[in-house]
Amino acid sequence: MAGIGFVVRRHFNSIPTSLRPPPVIASEARQSPESGSGLDEIAASLRSSQRRDSVERATLFLAMTIKINFPGFYMLKNSDNSFNHRLFPCSNVGLEKYLLIFFLWLLLAGGPFSVAWSEIRVTDDAGQELALQRPAQRIVSLAPHITELLFAAGAGDHIVGVSEFSDYPEAALAIPQISGGGGLDMETIIALQPDLVVAWQSGNPDRQVKRLQSLGLTVFFSEPRRLEDVPETIRKLGRLAATRAVAFEQAARYEQQLDDLRGRYSQQSEVSVFYQVWGKPLMTINGEHLVSDVMKSCGGRNVFAALPALAPQVDIESVLVANPDVIVVGADAGDNSMLESWRRWPELSAVKHNRLYPIQRELLVRHTPRILDGMEQLCEILEIVRSKK
Repeated sequence: MAGIGFVVRRHFNSIPTSLRPPPVIASEARQSPESGSGLDEIAASLRSSQRRDSVERATLFLAMTIKINFPGFYMLKNSDNSFNHRLFPCSNVGLEKYLLIFFLWLLLAGGPFSVAWSEIRVTDDAGQELALQRPAQRIVSLAPHITELLFAAGAGDHIVGVSEFSDYPEAALAIPQISGGGGLDMETIIALQPDLVVAWQSGNPDRQVKRLQSLGLTVFFSEPRRLEDVPETIRKLGRLAATRAVAFEQAARYEQQLDDLRGRYSQQSEVSVFYQVWGKPLMTINGEHLVSDVMKSCGGRNVFAALPALAPQVDIESVLVANPDVIVVGADAGDNSMLESWRRWPELSAVKHNRLYPIQRELLVRHTPRILDGMEQLCEILEIVRSKK
């Protein structure tokens, strides 16, 4: 089979450009009045065009390849000088060449044998098993942390659309955005023709994500809840995008750094922590959130771990009752306004002993390798608190 691939690659560029079927143009599918205005019509049109182009392109490439490599075959021209795709064998071509050609056509046209050989299977964080017939080449990310995870997995070059606030790494800023304050831009996502959509299970609108699935798009759900989930997700994305080498290397590096941090801090004396996600309304995280696992790994205890919601809203009175040893605020760089607002409550132990600390928001709330940078900062803060108790 390696020889077949070589033959195709060797003569791919020798096929006249005029003979190659035109690619599917997503924008034309969106704007054409014949295609209808609904998402179902757009999706159906794109899928139909992709299937038709795949077979036509495979047949034509095969015909040209055989003409060049197997002189026992020839092609006829139509009256308009275009090639007839039918192949006419001469008598000196043996059965083995017929079989070789047959299997080559199956490979190029995406037949059942190619599916069996190249299918990629993973189980996502929602527990659903996904199967791709070939590695994902056009990926849409529906959350900033997913964009980071895809880049960490070596799949950054395959991303064709990202969510709002996908600002890391810097290369993500150049990728078109497919969401905003009003939710997901469904038509844009469909027009991008993704072969993989990576969604945030607890953060994306459930109705819209289900709509994408109903339109035939493959959706992988990301929902890391423990620090160990981050490298596992990176590995899965690497398998889906055929970037295993980069993904597995990054995952192993993360796991080594995590082991080092836990070895230094997880067995230290317990410090009670209130982590503030937002100010108005006042919000925190419960024990199921990844940040709570970060606290535990640093020897901390989340004072609101028992609340049922993943990111619950709380009131000042609840914080006063919990009376944490330290208050940590997820803040934007240089913004200490939420931190300073706590000084109105001097009866709090954290305020009385000046145990108020900011950590850059993205370093803890984004479930990516950078969370270990935020974890290291939090562990060092808790060490300072211990030294002053």
